[in-house]
Amino acid sequence: GMGHTLGNSLRRLMLTSLEAPAIIGVRIEGVAHEYMAIDSIVEDMTNIILNIKGAKLRKLPMEDTPNARNRGLLTKVLEITQEDIDNGKGQYEVRLGDIVEGGIFEVVNPNHHVFTVTVPMQKQVDLRVSFGRGYVPSERHVVNDKSTDEILIDAAFTPVKLVNYHVENTRVGQ
Repeated sequence: GMGHTLGNSLRRLMLTSLEAPAIIGVRIEGVAHEYMAIDSIVEDMTNIILNIKGAKLRKLPMEDTPNARNRGLLTKVLEITQEDIDNGKGQYEVRLGDIVEGGIFEVVNPNHHVFTVTVPMQKQVDLRVSFGRGYVPSERHVVNDKSTDEILIDAAFTPVKLVNYHVENTRVGQ
């Protein structure tokens, strides 16, 4: 009865209406399209995009922008040395925490694997972050300052991935 009606409404509200940040675009120096293999990186660009979709971000509270819905381009120059590769037994695992540092966003899962490097390299990685609700396919993102080699990706903005509820029978006064 009423328990299922209320529970289902709250579940749908939590899954579709909460706003959160997500990565909507990625650009790696020297990569022209999403089907390209990258020298010195084990994964191809398709697998890297799938790994980036697993990122969970949180906006840090800022005193100067109380209700701003910031969009941002997070830029990081990754410099992987031979020492890093030797310490990793022949490969270095780049994680989300290596790419996203500081700024107005915090990575909830900083140890999430993005790609594996086998040869020393230096590459610039740009991640475009935006706010939204629910799931938005890449074709529906509106980006005014997109570079030619930036790859837009689907985004699951919802911070809640699974909701369950349990309804119990209750008798008042007995």
